Amino acid sequence: MTKENLIHVKINYEEAVDSKKEILSLQMNLLKVLRAIKNFGYLRTDELNQKTNFSKKIKSIKSDISKIQILLPKSEVPEKYKKKPEIKHREIKEKLIEKRESEDDLDMQLREIQEKLRAIGG
Repeated sequence: MTKENLIHVKINYEEAVDSKKEILSLQMNLLKVLRAIKNFGYLRTDELNQKTNFSKKIKSIKSDISKIQILLPKSEVPEKYKKKPEIKHREIKEKLIEKRESEDDLDMQLREIQEKLRAIGG
């Protein structure tokens, strides 16, 4: 570079000290962020390892349960203890009827309000 391209700026001593302090604090904060990122990486890999171990344990327990189910004798439930599906259908129908009635009631209230608005408006 030639001498013609150089630009000189005068900074007094206090501004220079303040600038150095700010630069050092910025470097310190960046190092803290870097440490936090590394710590997060370690924690994340530990979490993934724990998840894989947990998944393996669940699979082994699942296979053990299926083996036990194969070994145990199968029993049949007598008819009088079995739930009848008609009861569920009745309950569902009753809930649907109640829902329709409440919707009809809301529709009727909406119509009444619309009629009142028409009467007031015109």
